[in-house]
This record gives sequence, structure tokens and C-alpha cells, in this order.
Amino acid sequence: LVGSPNVSGPHEAMVEDATFALIYGVFAALFCFLNVTSSSTGTYSGVYGTVAHVYNSEEFVGNGLATKTVADVENPMELYDWLSKAFVNVTFRDQQASEGDSPHYIVGSFNRLLLVRLTGKRWDLANNSAGTFSERTFQRLAGGSSMLDPESYGQDGEYQLTWCATDGGRCYPFQTAGTYARSGGYPVLLDPNEGRDAFEAKLADMKDDGFFDL
Repeated sequence: LVGSPNVSGPHEAMVEDATFALIYGVFAALFCFLNVTSSSTGTYSGVYGTVAHVYNSEEFVGNGLATKTVADVENPMELYDWLSKAFVNVTFRDQQASEGDSPHYIVGSFNRLLLVRLTGKRWDLANNSAGTFSERTFQRLAGGSSMLDPESYGQDGEYQLTWCATDGGRCYPFQTAGTYARSGGYPVLLDPNEGRDAFEAKLADMKDDGFFDL
């Protein structure tokens, strides 16, 4: 049995130096990546907090002529009131000059709005076979009085088929991609760059279609 002699010299030292340099480079790259990721996460959180605060604090006149904010919304029609009044007012309040043909709409001094996405969910209808009013009320909401979880997909009793408005002929297909938290629903995109009139008209169409009475 012939063993390799234990020899140390300039070549071995160079190999060790290169190894340590490689390890240092890997840790440096990971350190930079973590810093960038942390910075990005902090930036996104800061932007969300700024924008959410502006929208959440905007007041509007709700039912009974009471002044409310989004936290006071109690039913779908008040949600429409908040969107068509407070949300629209904030969205189109401030503009920023741009190199294009039209200005950018901004929220919180410097956050540019690109698109607004609304995702609706709805309960299916079930036969009302029990209860005092079962003979007079033929159908009920499959979920009863409980609320649909906006972050859960495929909940028992959730309606997942395309539905169309009685008037107007507009249809809303059930989708997963492009919905909030990919939980499924009926997403609608509104583009502020089309102008306030177009934005408000689309909200009004959604109301007439029954989008706020899902």
C-alpha cells in the first residue's frame, strides 16, 4: 500500500485561498440578495401602507346621510357608494405630468396608479327545504348568513359558473388567474388612465349588472 505524502507548499496554499475566496463570494452574494429582498419587501409594505391609509381615511356620505369611511360599509350598496364617491375622489384627485399624452394619476404624493382590480365572489342558491318559511321561500343562499372567505378557493356553496346580467348582456366568467390571492372569483379591471367619466361609467354598469349584489 503506497500512500500519498503529506506535502504542503505554495500550490496547496493557493488552493486554500481560492476555496476561501469562493466561499466568501457565495456568502457575499447571499448577503446582497437578502438585503435587496428586505429592501424590496419594506418598500412594497410602505407603498401599500401609504396608499391604503389615503383610501381608508377618505369619507363619503352613506345611507341616512351619515358620513362614513370604508370601515363603516355595511352592505353591497354602501360598497358601491364608497367606490363611486370616496375611491373615485382619491383616485382622480392628484395628477402628475408625464411625457405621454395624458398625466398619471397618483395617490399619496408619488404612488402611480396603473390598474384597479375588483374581485367579486358569490354564493350559489340552494333549495330551501326546511324552516318556517320553506313553503314560501323556494331558494336560499347556500352559505346561509356566513361570509365567503376572500382568500379561499372552492368553498362549499360558492358559485363558480359564468353569470350574465339580465339587462345589458354583459357576462362575468369565473376565473382563478388574475383574482385576489388566486382564490377564484369574478375579476374586473378598471383603468384610471381612461379618465374619470369612463371609470365611473364602468362602476355604474357593474352596479346595474348586479355585481354589487352577488
